[in-house]
Amino acid sequence: MMGIGYLVAIGLASAPYLFHKFSGKMVKEFPLATQFELGIGPYLGATIVVAAMGFIGYFGLNDTKRHLTFGVAGAALASVFLLAILVVVPNLNRYAIAPPQELAYAAGLNLNPNDQLIAFGTTRPSTAFYARRTVQFIPSNELDRLRTALSKEGRTMILLPESLREALPTEAAAFQPILKRHGYVLLANEPMVDLPRTTGAVPTATPPKILGH
Repeated sequence: MMGIGYLVAIGLASAPYLFHKFSGKMVKEFPLATQFELGIGPYLGATIVVAAMGFIGYFGLNDTKRHLTFGVAGAALASVFLLAILVVVPNLNRYAIAPPQELAYAAGLNLNPNDQLIAFGTTRPSTAFYARRTVQFIPSNELDRLRTALSKEGRTMILLPESLREALPTEAAAFQPILKRHGYVLLANEPMVDLPRTTGAVPTATPPKILGH
């Protein structure tokens, strides 16, 4: 048990380095991956596990206290889990998971059933759930499909990572950024009408305001 515990501690302590090393491969769905840091959470988790292994070793060698080893192991596991929930997961949600969901929700508020929402370069199924409408998912290497979609009349919005804006065809040149969220941007060929409460309202009599990161 102690050997496994120390391996877990090493894994937790190495998590920030490994995340930074492979972050470049995550930018497709997590645009800010190369700028994101896991913080002190993994190191605190490793410290808790190492301390717990010390107590487990001590209690394991003491016949009268050996029954406490499982309690220490359980407490350590619960502490690491709570640490992840309270320290690491909120930041991951804020910068990696929530941005496209918020933009999809905002798009859904402003599109009629006959309008179209295009998710370009992102394939998260949750986009359709938060938009509460049909979403046309187009990979970043299928520009012909995007051109065909943009040729349709009516209101259109495009949800995509900001890094892919330069890859858009000339048919999307008239699209203007409506909202931005941590590496994602929502483009539209017409001004926005409503914003979700979490993003702040923009008066309809004024030009659409581009929200910062």
